[in-house]
Amino acid sequence: MAKLSLEELETSLELRTPMTSRAIRRIHRQYQRNHSKSKLKLILRSYEKLAVQHSIDEHIINGLQEAFKIEKKKRARGKRLNLISQEGDSRPQFFSPSQIQAARRYYEEKEDNEAIQKQLKADDKARKALEKEQNEIEKKERAVERARKREEAKVEKERRAAEKERRAAERKKEVMLRKAEREARKADALAAKALKLASRASKTSTKASQCKRKVVESTIATGSGPIAKRARIETTRGRAVITPARLLS
Repeated sequence: MAKLSLEELETSLELRTPMTSRAIRRIHRQYQRNHSKSKLKLILRSYEKLAVQHSIDEHIINGLQEAFKIEKKKRARGKRLNLISQEGDSRPQFFSPSQIQAARRYYEEKEDNEAIQKQLKADDKARKALEKEQNEIEKKERAVERARKREEAKVEKERRAAEKERRAAERKKEVMLRKAEREARKADALAAKALKLASRASKTSTKASQCKRKVVESTIATGSGPIAKRARIETTRGRAVITPARLLS
């Protein structure tokens, strides 16, 4: 059998009213994708048919229940009352109306008690099933709660770890900044010291080059007068440096 395309399937669905839950869910999804009047009419028609079918089913169920009650009463009237409680006694028996009514009341009470016991058993069974379902729901809720708490604990642990790492990084950054500041101050001190030494050396060389030459009379005499003049240079400490006369000519 060849498979129908999507358009053919939608067309075939539009021709017949959906009556199953699967078909109704399908037509609802189609209506959500495309809000067409034809699909809306189809949905409304399906609801009407389902409502009519539900009414018919309720009428049938009520009729069956009534017929069951009538049949139960018929069978109850045909039961042996066993007023004298003797099995196998074939002789004629005569009973008063009060005895018959008492026997009927006895069997009715007995049937009522049996029905009550059955109902109690059914209620107990339904209660246990409900308790079991409730326990399953509570078990699932507890599992979900435990999973949620584990997830929250995991997130909190990760947050604390991230906070710890952030604080450690900040402390490390502060230590590095203080170290860099100390290194910078040390470098500035060394640079200032070197500049001071260079300035002092420059001043010393400048003063030495700009010292005055002093010409003095030689103490060595030849004949009646001095034979030469010598230039005397004084250092910064006042020390005399005498230049030979041959170098002054």
